[in-house]
Amino acid sequence: MIIHATKKPTPVTAVIWNGDGDEIYQFYGDKAKFIDSRTTAEPDRYDLDIETPFGIVPAGYGDYIVKDVINGGFFPCKPEVFNLIYGKQEKG
Repeated sequence: MIIHATKKPTPVTAVIWNGDGDEIYQFYGDKAKFIDSRTTAEPDRYDLDIETPFGIVPAGYGDYIVKDVINGGFFPCKPEVFNLIYGKQEKG
């Protein structure tokens, strides 16, 4: 049986990982895990490990850190994927 369906809109909250640990801790709490490797030669551009329901997932500088309102989990998302899935972005 073939079923055609449309995915319901799911609101999410997100921050962009820009190296600001304070912003991540305010948003994410103590589940944010910093790692030692840097993404570039710039001294403040660290990668970030995110504890997700599927295990630890790395987030690169500039990635969105998304909070899923349905299950409360967090996950990293590349900007091009975020824009494709979630469309318009509102800051607030």
